[in-house]
Amino acid sequence: MISTARKLGGPAAIALILLFSLTGTCIAGWHHKVVARGQFIALTVDQNGVSHYLYQTPYGTHAGKIEHVSFNAKGKLIAKESLPSLAFATEVLGDIAADAQNHLHVVVSAIGADLPITYGFFDGSEWQIQELPDISRGCEWPTVAVDADSNPHVACYRAGPYHYSYDGTTWTSEAVPVTFGADSLAPENSRIPIFIESTGNIHIGAVVSDESSGGQNLACDNVNSSGTWTSNCGCLGSPGPQYQALTMGVDSSGYPRFMYGTGTLSDELGIAYCAFDGAAFSAETLSSTSTDGALAVSSSDVSEAVILEPASRGSEVSAVVGTLNDGTWSYQPIGKGPGLAGVGLALDSNGLPRAGATAADYNVVYAYFVPK
Repeated sequence: MISTARKLGGPAAIALILLFSLTGTCIAGWHHKVVARGQFIALTVDQNGVSHYLYQTPYGTHAGKIEHVSFNAKGKLIAKESLPSLAFATEVLGDIAADAQNHLHVVVSAIGADLPITYGFFDGSEWQIQELPDISRGCEWPTVAVDADSNPHVACYRAGPYHYSYDGTTWTSEAVPVTFGADSLAPENSRIPIFIESTGNIHIGAVVSDESSGGQNLACDNVNSSGTWTSNCGCLGSPGPQYQALTMGVDSSGYPRFMYGTGTLSDELGIAYCAFDGAAFSAETLSSTSTDGALAVSSSDVSEAVILEPASRGSEVSAVVGTLNDGTWSYQPIGKGPGLAGVGLALDSNGLPRAGATAADYNVVYAYFVPK
């Protein structure tokens, strides 16, 4: 976590720009750019292939604004704006999603602040900002998805996963029950991903502790179908899922795929992938040294993962994209830079990846793949 900001200048700035420009462009198809100074929050891709990138300007002495920038499929900046009335003196967590009309839905919450979650909606011409009901106060790690009616659904963590839904007039909330066999499980404080199928089924992920197995952790897909919640939990193993970097995708059969950290609280190293095939979960370690990662699943059921790995020199961190096809992972380097962290991944309608992260000294970076 970056807690102080200082201006990047001179050789450090030149090195960062070179690493994310020259290094990236020599790899066929990948391009990179430094977006601004700040901290990456999230990104998504709309139906027209436009990337929407959310970040927070440096906070501390001054309140950090929430900024939104848009890039076309070729990486050209086409819009930049500050979300109105949104500024926080502490770091925020949040998410962004685009609906079928290419309207944007944003959620943010301030870490350590006793504040409700803030929701922003962009209707194509202006932003509308509102707070979720007071019951969302202190609910952390918010994520957002939209249903077939373009209504937002928000998931977050407060002593377990919570689900908020909006019908255009009223927000409703509910605690999401997590069960494994006959046991109710204790969810860990982790990112709570949300995904909504075209069928309307809502998937909310969580990491939970299974006391019956000696306190080992499970990854759980909690599914709401026709108003009833059921849990599908697995990925138990050594190492099992920890709280770091929990991301989730859902394939065309409605089966979950997870990526999560496997490290301890002291080292926070290691990334694993786990998928359900309709009968059982299977897990595999993708990296034992990774510091962060993110997962997305394409409409053709291809899993894409971006992984951050310590590089061989100083504070440099390498970004690598993995693609799972026919049971085999293939990897391609994106680039490297000092202090990369907090990575996010999104796919366009063709399954092409876009990624965002925070680099050293409050620089947010964007990587995109252009097919030849």
